[in-house]
Amino acid sequence: MTGTEASQAARPDTRSRLLDAAEALFAERGSESVSLREIGRAAGARNVIAAQYWFTDRDGLVRALVERHAPDIETARHSLLDEYEAAL
Repeated sequence: MTGTEASQAARPDTRSRLLDAAEALFAERGSESVSLREIGRAAGARNVIAAQYWFTDRDGLVRALVERHAPDIETARHSLLDEYEAAL
């Protein structure tokens, strides 16, 4: 594996760790009380602006968190709609 391939293979892991850290910190203190740099440090990112690189800004990070959970939300929503329709 070349250096570029190794770097590309590690990228999703960094992004995933950033999302995990953001989710935990946001749950603990709220999204407005946590800086992108703090999220990067909590995720163990080597670059202090890793969150900015991956998500551009706080809104991009929140969008990524929503997208991450969208499949589970949709599954639960469809299940609730099915139950509602069955009860009619």
